[in-house]
Amino acid sequence: MVWILPSFYGPSEERVSPERLEAGARMTLFLASERVRAFERAHGRRPFYLTEAGVDTTGISYQSTLTKFELSMTTNGERVTYRSAMSNPEFLGATLQVLATPR
Repeated sequence: MVWILPSFYGPSEERVSPERLEAGARMTLFLASERVRAFERAHGRRPFYLTEAGVDTTGISYQSTLTKFELSMTTNGERVTYRSAMSNPEFLGATLQVLATPR
């Protein structure tokens, strides 16, 4: 009976907090920005498309000008935008602490 009982219960559905969703989006954008910067160092120009830099573009918008670039995505109905002119600590804020804590 002990072995069979758990199969009657479905997997528990844990909701992800809005803070954790935003932190995940910020980390995704930060890592994508690092790929863009690495591509720029290697090729002397920014990629025309994120896929050139090896970025999974699902849900990410990319805009580049001569002097800067922006990456953005929507989470919790709000837009999160990484601007290359921002410092990494300014953009990431408490992202690492949020992601490091258990759900």
